[in-house]
Amino acid sequence: MFALFTVGCIWGTSFLLAKDLVAVVGAETGALHRVLWGSLFSFVVALFTEKWSFEKKRILKAFIYGPLSIGLPFYFLFNGLKYMPSSMAALLNGLMPTFVIIGTLLRGKKVNLFLAFLGNLMAITGVFLLVGDVDSFSHLQVNQNLFIGVSYLMLMNIFYSTGGIFYNELHPKLPMFQSLFWILLSSSLCLFLLEGAEVSSLNLFHSKTLNALILGVVNTAIAFKLYYYVMEKYGALIASQAPLIAPFAATVVSLSFGEIQFSISYMVALVFIVSAIKFSQMALREKPLRFLKRYRIKFLRFVSILR
Repeated sequence: MFALFTVGCIWGTSFLLAKDLVAVVGAETGALHRVLWGSLFSFVVALFTEKWSFEKKRILKAFIYGPLSIGLPFYFLFNGLKYMPSSMAALLNGLMPTFVIIGTLLRGKKVNLFLAFLGNLMAITGVFLLVGDVDSFSHLQVNQNLFIGVSYLMLMNIFYSTGGIFYNELHPKLPMFQSLFWILLSSSLCLFLLEGAEVSSLNLFHSKTLNALILGVVNTAIAFKLYYYVMEKYGALIASQAPLIAPFAATVVSLSFGEIQFSISYMVALVFIVSAIKFSQMALREKPLRFLKRYRIKFLRFVSILR
């Protein structure tokens, strides 16, 4: 699970870097720059370390999988943030495993619903402890703007989870950095067209180019390389937990820079999120009664030690 936590922590640092970038170039352009730098980095690495393969069918898959799993989710996320607080967006993002569960069931695969949804509920609770601003939520007005924002986030969850569920069918399965190059290049094209295909948006050099470069290389190319590793080894349900770890990593970064003060709720939130990942693992292979019986025995043993 080290790779999963690494991905979550890398994505968690994205908030700090993207904040300044978006202020200069705007939300959609910021997303475009991020994936474009990631594709350029992947191209350079693949050029020197991999033997190139130009199988048309695999490259075509990349041009389907890229917009589906990265381009469109990024577009919907950044647009949704225009209509709601980032804390609410983080909570809605916590529903992603639910969409993966539903998609997995629709594909006819066995999932223990009790454990899967319990794990997801714990994950959302953990995210709420980290980012839930109760006061700001209480002032939210139920209106057209909020509906649009929620719709964008739901679309993000649908496309992002679909990309995970159909990973085996749609991922190009070329050498890794070649796959990343084609996936991120197609995602860049998707974002470019959705933004209105303005040539000015391709101006890669500006006052926050360093932010975009780090976001592209580390937070996109390297992070997605690890994410796909988790996807192949553990499946879409486990991989869908990575975005839930990101808010915890973002909180740690904010603590380090003195933006927020430490609270015991942060540690409790981490316990909830880690437990959610464990429950998701169990959901793929445990029956509810066997699961509860096994952890009841562990709990009784723990109590006996305390005595």
